[in-house]
Amino acid sequence: MVYTIYQITNIINNKKYIGKHATNNLNDRYLGSGNLILKAIKKYGREKFKKEILFIFDNEKEMIDKEIELVNEDMINSDSYYNITFGGNGFLSKEKHPYFKKHLSKKTRIKMSIARQGEKNPFFGKKHSKEDIIKMINSHLGVSHSEERKIKKSIASKGNKNPFFGKHHSLESRQKMSLAHKASV
Repeated sequence: MVYTIYQITNIINNKKYIGKHATNNLNDRYLGSGNLILKAIKKYGREKFKKEILFIFDNEKEMIDKEIELVNEDMINSDSYYNITFGGNGFLSKEKHPYFKKHLSKKTRIKMSIARQGEKNPFFGKKHSKEDIIKMINSHLGVSHSEERKIKKSIASKGNKNPFFGKHHSLESRQKMSLAHKASV
């Protein structure tokens, strides 16, 4: 088994994706598994992307460490990359990941949301101006629901239909919520 860090480049817009891949065949047709890169491949076609092997390792740990180093906050916040999550995801527990305690910027959260929604999202595949991002962030501010909607939401979240039914917060999490609430007031 060979452990690689690769880079995919869209030859039309020069946008890149960096990922890790364990394989027995360096010439396989693997181009990544990220939401945005998969959608871009579907949109432009495989022939519009070139793949380069950047690093080859003998073990998985070195591969993961290199991806963590390369796919960092600057990269996922950049419009020049298809990457939307930190390197190492899926292999490390949240507690051991070096970026776990960092909060993603609003721009990155929107980028991830758009990637999950795909082509039905009117902003899919478009560059976002600051005005567009502000509109998306503020789109739900001041929205009020009808009484009928409020009742439906209330019924749906009661009892065993609610995923948190029967669960309780620890003393530590209650203290954190209390501090966060005091800070926001």
